[in-house]
Amino acid sequence: MNDLYMLLAGAGGLILVGVIVQGLWQMHKARQMLQVKPDGNATKGSQVEPVLEKDGTASAKTQQPEAVEPSHIAAAIPDDLVGLPTISSYTVASIDPLIDAVVTIHLEHPITGDTALMAAPSSRRAGSKPMYFEGLNAKSRVWESLQAGQQYQELMVGLQLANRMGALNEIEYSDFIMKMQSYADALGAAFDAPDMIETVGHARELDQFANDHDAQIIMHLVANKSAWSPSYVQQQAAGMGFVAGTLPGRLVIPAMQAGAPPILTLQYDMQAAMADDPNMMPITHVTLTLDVPQTDRLEQPFKLLYKVAATLSKNMDASVVDEQGTPLGVEAFDAIHQMLEKLYDQLEQRGLSAGSAAARRLFS
Repeated sequence: MNDLYMLLAGAGGLILVGVIVQGLWQMHKARQMLQVKPDGNATKGSQVEPVLEKDGTASAKTQQPEAVEPSHIAAAIPDDLVGLPTISSYTVASIDPLIDAVVTIHLEHPITGDTALMAAPSSRRAGSKPMYFEGLNAKSRVWESLQAGQQYQELMVGLQLANRMGALNEIEYSDFIMKMQSYADALGAAFDAPDMIETVGHARELDQFANDHDAQIIMHLVANKSAWSPSYVQQQAAGMGFVAGTLPGRLVIPAMQAGAPPILTLQYDMQAAMADDPNMMPITHVTLTLDVPQTDRLEQPFKLLYKVAATLSKNMDASVVDEQGTPLGVEAFDAIHQMLEKLYDQLEQRGLSAGSAAARRLFS
């Protein structure tokens, strides 16, 4: 149990849920979740998997909280917790020794990107781990993703060491090396590969770090009196900058940079969103989610989440609650803000700043 978990449990403002059973890791690891608690009691909840599309592609169904008394927070938002997100840079994913096992392929002579791409394995994965291909451009002398029509003097392939499915294991690594051998043979080249034991050990250590620093903030807005129609929810959400996601009932606030994951998501009943007559499918609660490692710190996502929850709870006559239906208090938000700052610092110290290309790949 890490220090952040202890702090959050002590403050009673959040919940972290970590699935640490090795067998479950190999199937579908559920990372730790920060779930907002209003008054101080930590409980377990469900995790929502992050996605890397701009408007999101995943959702999770949560248990409907029990009705509670109003808990508006709009009137008590501290000035330093209010603000719109600022523009941050978005970096395209590339091979990174921090999170990848790297194989270098030494070519006898330059080859075209077309040749390198055609010879590449049909499946660019080893188990649940993706592979990335780059080449040293003969003209620019810059490493880049393989492109048709370019000449490359040397190639490099990275195998991701860990993700939310777990750490790279020996079977996956062996599969990777077999594919690299076939790839090198097809190109008439030689390749250097890292030691398997050392690589798998590094993968497990990285996976443990990710498990200890993976966090999501999830809260619910519950109607106090009248239920809402889907169009009303969409209208209110649109006023806060939400746009339609790729799934019915999923709205997102896009990142400031094209191609980056959304800053926030708002989820409501998918059946209501798909109903022929939406007015016949009243909505009693919506869910707000912030995937912490996926969003750049400079976008101020928690401040935006705070503002959204405060404004919507006031405008929609809703209570802000946790998954058990317990109202949120302003003190909890202050505690969460402070603790998230510590989490951001720890990620940066590891070279995995929230919202960076490496962090988005690791926490995916």
